[in-house]
Amino acid sequence: MSACKQIYTYVSYKMFVFMFYLAFWGKCVAVSSLRIERDIDTSFYYNYTRLTSFMQNMVSLHPQIAKLHSIGKSVQNRDLWAIEISDNVSTEEVGEPKFKYVGNMHGNEVISRQVLIYLIQYLLENYNKDERVTKLVNSVDIFIMPSMNPDGFERAVEGQCDGVTGRANANNIDLNRNFPDQFDQFSGKNIQPETQTLIDWIEGTNFILSANLHGGSVVASYPWDDSPNHQSDYSAAPDDAVFQNLAKTYSFNHLTMHKPGKRCGDAFHDGITNGADWYDVPGGMQDYNYIHSNCFEITVELSCCKYPHRNELATEWNNNKKALLAYMEQIHTGINGQVVDAETGEAIPGAVISVVNINHNITADKHGYFWRLLVEGQYRFQVVKEGYENYESEEIRVPMGDGFTVKVEMKKLADSKPTASNAVYTLDMLVSQINRLRDSAHRETMTFTEPAAFKHHNQQELEYLLHHYSEEFPHITRLYDIGSSVEGRTLWVLEISDNPGKHELGEPEFKYIGNMHGNEVVGREMLIMLIDLLCKNYASNEFIAGLVNHTRIHIMPTMNPDGYAKGVLGDVWGTAGRANAHSIDLNRNFPDLYETTQINSHQEKETLAVMKWLEEYPFVLSANLHGGSLVANYPFDDGLKGTASFSKSPDDTTFIQLSEAYSLAHSTMHDGHPCPNISNEYFQDGITNGAHWYSVSGGMQDYNYVHTSCFEITIEVGCVKYPQATELPKFWAANKYPLLVYIGQVHKGVRGFVVDAATKSPIANASIEVEGIDHTVYTASGGDYWRLLAPGDYNLKASGPGYEAKTVAVHVSFDAATVVNFTLTKSPVLTWSDEEDFNIKENVDKKYLNNQEIQDELRMLAVPNSEIMEYKIIHKTPAGWAVPLVHLSKQLTNHDEDKPHLLLIGGLHGDDPVTIEMLMRLIRHILQGYLQEDPEIMQLLTMAHIHILPVLDPDGIFMAKLGDCSGAQNTGTSEFHSLSLLHEKLSALHEEFEKHKFNMVASFAAGGQYIVIPWENPTDGYHHTDDENIFQTLARAFADELPTIYSKDTCSRDLPSGIVHGSELKGDSNAVMMDEVYNTYHSLWLSIHMSCCKYPPGEKLPEIWMNTLTPMVNLMKTAVQGAHGKVTNGKGEILSNAEVKIDQHVHTHPTSPTGEFFFIMTEGSHIIELSAPGYETLTQRVLVEKNKVAHLQEIRLDQEVSKFQYHSYNNLRNFAKNLTQVCGKRLAAKNFGKSTSGQDLWMMEFGPDGDELVPSVLLVGGLHGDEGVGYEMSVQLVEHLCDNAEKDFLVKELLQSTRLHIIPTLNPDGLQLSEAGKCKSTTGHTNSNNRDLDQTFIVQDVNMTGVQEKETVALLDWLKTSINPTVTVIIRGGDMMVLYPHHTKTAPLGEVEKKRLINLGLAYTTVHPDMGNNNFRCNVSRGSMPVEMGILEASSYHTHSGSLMDYVYDTMHSAAISVYMSCCKYPAQDQLLDLWKQNRKPLVTVLKQASRSMHGVVKNTQRESMSRASLTIEGSTQIYPVDEQGRFWIYLAPGQYKVNVNCHGYKILSKTVTVEKDFESVEMTLTMEKEEVIVGYTRTFMVVGISIIVLLLFLVITTIMCLRNRKSTPYSSVGFRRLNVDDSDEDEIFGEVGIQKKSLIKNGTKEYRDYSDSEEEDHENKLFDSRLART
Repeated sequence: MSACKQIYTYVSYKMFVFMFYLAFWGKCVAVSSLRIERDIDTSFYYNYTRLTSFMQNMVSLHPQIAKLHSIGKSVQNRDLWAIEISDNVSTEEVGEPKFKYVGNMHGNEVISRQVLIYLIQYLLENYNKDERVTKLVNSVDIFIMPSMNPDGFERAVEGQCDGVTGRANANNIDLNRNFPDQFDQFSGKNIQPETQTLIDWIEGTNFILSANLHGGSVVASYPWDDSPNHQSDYSAAPDDAVFQNLAKTYSFNHLTMHKPGKRCGDAFHDGITNGADWYDVPGGMQDYNYIHSNCFEITVELSCCKYPHRNELATEWNNNKKALLAYMEQIHTGINGQVVDAETGEAIPGAVISVVNINHNITADKHGYFWRLLVEGQYRFQVVKEGYENYESEEIRVPMGDGFTVKVEMKKLADSKPTASNAVYTLDMLVSQINRLRDSAHRETMTFTEPAAFKHHNQQELEYLLHHYSEEFPHITRLYDIGSSVEGRTLWVLEISDNPGKHELGEPEFKYIGNMHGNEVVGREMLIMLIDLLCKNYASNEFIAGLVNHTRIHIMPTMNPDGYAKGVLGDVWGTAGRANAHSIDLNRNFPDLYETTQINSHQEKETLAVMKWLEEYPFVLSANLHGGSLVANYPFDDGLKGTASFSKSPDDTTFIQLSEAYSLAHSTMHDGHPCPNISNEYFQDGITNGAHWYSVSGGMQDYNYVHTSCFEITIEVGCVKYPQATELPKFWAANKYPLLVYIGQVHKGVRGFVVDAATKSPIANASIEVEGIDHTVYTASGGDYWRLLAPGDYNLKASGPGYEAKTVAVHVSFDAATVVNFTLTKSPVLTWSDEEDFNIKENVDKKYLNNQEIQDELRMLAVPNSEIMEYKIIHKTPAGWAVPLVHLSKQLTNHDEDKPHLLLIGGLHGDDPVTIEMLMRLIRHILQGYLQEDPEIMQLLTMAHIHILPVLDPDGIFMAKLGDCSGAQNTGTSEFHSLSLLHEKLSALHEEFEKHKFNMVASFAAGGQYIVIPWENPTDGYHHTDDENIFQTLARAFADELPTIYSKDTCSRDLPSGIVHGSELKGDSNAVMMDEVYNTYHSLWLSIHMSCCKYPPGEKLPEIWMNTLTPMVNLMKTAVQGAHGKVTNGKGEILSNAEVKIDQHVHTHPTSPTGEFFFIMTEGSHIIELSAPGYETLTQRVLVEKNKVAHLQEIRLDQEVSKFQYHSYNNLRNFAKNLTQVCGKRLAAKNFGKSTSGQDLWMMEFGPDGDELVPSVLLVGGLHGDEGVGYEMSVQLVEHLCDNAEKDFLVKELLQSTRLHIIPTLNPDGLQLSEAGKCKSTTGHTNSNNRDLDQTFIVQDVNMTGVQEKETVALLDWLKTSINPTVTVIIRGGDMMVLYPHHTKTAPLGEVEKKRLINLGLAYTTVHPDMGNNNFRCNVSRGSMPVEMGILEASSYHTHSGSLMDYVYDTMHSAAISVYMSCCKYPAQDQLLDLWKQNRKPLVTVLKQASRSMHGVVKNTQRESMSRASLTIEGSTQIYPVDEQGRFWIYLAPGQYKVNVNCHGYKILSKTVTVEKDFESVEMTLTMEKEEVIVGYTRTFMVVGISIIVLLLFLVITTIMCLRNRKSTPYSSVGFRRLNVDDSDEDEIFGEVGIQKKSLIKNGTKEYRDYSDSEEEDHENKLFDSRLART
């Protein structure tokens, strides 16, 4: 046999080779087919070498549209390849935007690398084939970098989904934390080669749009990636709307990203997130793009697994292909165009484009082209370029999709005329000259070109002159108006400056105003002459040129042109024309610091124009020219007394210096005797305090000082108000130098800039304060400031919104202003305070309030805020400390039930003063928010009653020790949380609970960061309450805004973290208050531990407050979310004893005495069940929106039927007829057959019209006539469904979503024989043939004989013509439980089947009032097994064949149960009402289960329905066929299942399906692919068939060989002889084996012969010998 074995081994080897080849050939066919279908090979990962070859190959194949760039090198000297794709790639296309994709920044996040490789191939191979691709390539210059981190990729490991191997570069640096960052001064210190390469690329290439592709989640993230405080907070970029749109574009075009639900452990609405809101990433690339270039970039996470197995690549490419294309197309949105010279048409490079109200600019490229991404909407934009006039667009409409193209034509500015001297005339030189002109008696003489004529100018002449100066001197003047007078005369202002129309950084702004009183005309004319002097001497006089070059001067000759028109020439002290056209004195018309009068309570048109003017320009110094005296008058103009008495301003010394500057430069004013011929007044040095002279309420100079950064004085320039024109030269001679000298005073004091330390950007609106002087000035928009001061030494402090203040000592001389520049560092707390806390100074204080200070402040706050705030002391301790309570609401006196009452408690434990401070700050925040009409606060106060109890245990707080974080040093710690509300110590709190029935209570604690929710002590073995979801929602509302709560490392690993149940904590088993208020008042109490330290140093309070405010507000906003309703009866009368149950909760809650209720609820849909004694129970659906109250209409309950009676089967026809009239089309009653005795068999059908795919339910009320309970409950169910179809939500939803087939009884013959009240009688059990119908449903066999029962045949015939019922319920009597198949002892059910049948049974038992309380069975001796959960397998209860339940389960795959609902089979009539009450809800609930399943349709790739398909579920033995339209509906218990779809000729399709608890059905469309066919057979069939054929050949050949080659057996003894064959034949058959055989013979091995025939033997020997001879 050894030879045979060798042959067998050889042939086996050959067979193995052949089979391997065959299998490989089959695989090749499959791969070939796959590649025909999809050109891109997704079967492997590209390493660096492969990637390089791929990129080079792509360029060589598509040289016209592809170009390869090495952008730089990695640490390990690998090229950072980027491929450029464009229709003219060899040249730069002017006017074509540039786009980039960057992938694999983290080396182990590889999907990005792969999909970009596929995208390159897709774009190149589909150019000029696919319209969309062609359009993209033709219109965009596309750059794709598959890998920014090739070194990291080479280290990464396939299959590692969550690892970090390869994430960083070769220097172990995370590249997406390596870019310079706006909020992190330490970022960008160790710039890596890869990062620097990208920085250079970003800044050197005018990219417009970009995306950075990552892995590890599935979401599109947009800037900012971090925030100033580096918390997980929403950090919006100026273009937040654009970024959201970009992110949504990717997400919505991705196959899964936008879908709701969790992926990778995260849930993102619409599949997008603000980067910082997700988690803080300093040094990210997307932010760098936006800040340092024209490029908008987002970061897209493509897959949960960072480095999935390669078999996932095809899926990921399919998921992302459409999104990658759609995102690139966004580059055309917004506005785009070219900036050109209006005269030459040449491009203007580097112009800055800004969109109004969006604080982000872009820059035109070197050809003047720009692209500004915007979302759909109305916009105006500006273009600025040095040397050109600013361009301002009209309002334009940006459409959705491709944007708006504009051409911007800019005009060059006129060349500046030369000044008097080319030498630099410095500010120091100017101020020195001013000082030399200050003394009228000793000043040096200067020569000017003087005004040629002196005359009075009316309005027309004035306007002519102003236009003339503006036109003759355009390089230094700009004429503009600030409005008009009451009578419509224009209020003109002429600006004089070397750069008119522009605020030059560091250059102060000055103004003169004349003719405020219309009859005081000298100032008007003096200002006209001053304009003439400045304009005509600018080119020839270096002093005038210096004054104009260093100052922006605004001159308004008249503020009251209407009054001027009424003035009288020669008027000395008159009043004609003094007031405006409304007879209002304009210098009494401004808002006043001390007094509101009838005149200044309403501002005139001219006054409002000036007030608006002051807001628009950063004026530093001003003078208001009057007449009627000769004096310089300075603030204040009035005081508290309202009488003529000195009223000193904080800057009194400086005002005196300013006034003296004018007075001393005047030839006579400084003498102090202004008008000796008219009055005896004396003003020392020619100056006076305004109020000291006489009190003026509503003056303009005081308004300037109090409300702006401008210092103003009032100058009386002459004793005669309206002199003759011949007097004007004398007035000019006296006032010329003072007017110039006073302008020069604007350059005294301190000046400088305030800038950001990190960005060096200017800080606008920063405050400049001088120690000891209670007056603040503010920086202009460029961060420049001027602080006028008299000579002396000062401490100067600068502080900006959100910046730490800085103070410096400064010496001020009489010369030019001292330069002091401030560089401020951002303060996260102050920035936050300004942006989020209304800049409430007390809320960033670093000190604690004591109990008395708390009382004092609350009392002071309550008085001005009485509209929304109530304050009272609810208790005083024996030590005298107060327990205060604050009530905040817009309806303080109206405690409507439709608004929740929220209670916030601090100081509960007596050792955590930090909680008191937080609640005091919250009170201030709410009050200030109301005053500023903050929408969030206004909504809270409108929708809720907020009660704040800052300190509950003041005695314990008094004992607390500063710095005691754990409370260990406090000997006065209370145990309030362990006391009942009924305890005398808590009587005041108990009284408030009784009064308000608080909906939500949050007690704030410290000593950790975690949140405790009920139960505090386990209840019935459970740690959580019915309201677990809403408790979690409320807790998360706080915790999600303070994410450190979730970290174990925040405080101490020994402390809890996150959201915990009190019952799960150790050492707190005595806590009872939280559980008590929940049980008593349904108050949702949370204990929020907000700070690691209970009594931290005061310096920590601002930061803790910053971290706590948003969580607090978010908690209150969430607590407002819920539903409100009112319950009445049919007459509209209040049902004060009604009860409400929410969803599937165990407990009900009473309504208020007004029949109302309010419940805090989670967002989404809820079912509310309402009941009241003597009334029908009703369900209502309520949809709760986020942070809103759902107001239900008045809910009316119908009175309950007082008694039931059995429905006679003989009258069932009439009953059905009447019901169909009530129900209309909802109900159809039909006769589907006859009983054995000829009675009609009735079926009642509900459900939607048409052929809509919905689940179906078969409910059979009675198979046995003696079980009358099933019949009557079925009839009552039909009536209930009809009556409540429109009133009750659950019933309405059931009838709209399910087809119900209700058969009251299948055995009317037996029913009519049986008798009510006979609980154990068997009369009527069988039909008229004495057959038990529940033993007649047997699957028919061809060999079966006998006639089936008519009732059985009727039901089976109907079942054949109907859709298989999803659920079947058979009602029985005589016990209390639920049975599921089988009644026969068959093989055990699969796990899936058992699970779904038990779940269906539980739907009934858990809501049954008795079964739900574990009251099962009536006769426990019956059956071999005790019932568990009220549910039992039928064979354990009663074994028999032919069961209807088994039949529909086995043949129709329906989830079937038998419900035993009454211990009495046919109860007495007076028991029916109670039975119905018990079973009504369980019946409706079990019917509703049919819709909570898996359903869908099976189709092929041509979208054709697959009527021959079937479904199987792993773990189940059932095979579920589809209907003729390929549809299916399968009831399943909650859980995850693997579903296989089969159909001949198609590939098996497998899907994983999750059925969630309490959610509607899972809907699917299952698409099957055809099996590949070879010569008419599928590939699988061919491979198997060929394999079988080859195997048979193998067996045949082996058998022949073995028979032909036996050597060691004595064949002669059994009558066999050897067959002779020719050598050639032998070799043909055996090949090498034949050679081995011959060698054996040569070696002398004897062969066996048959000795029975000597002749044959001799012949054989001869033949054999001849063969030996030949060899």
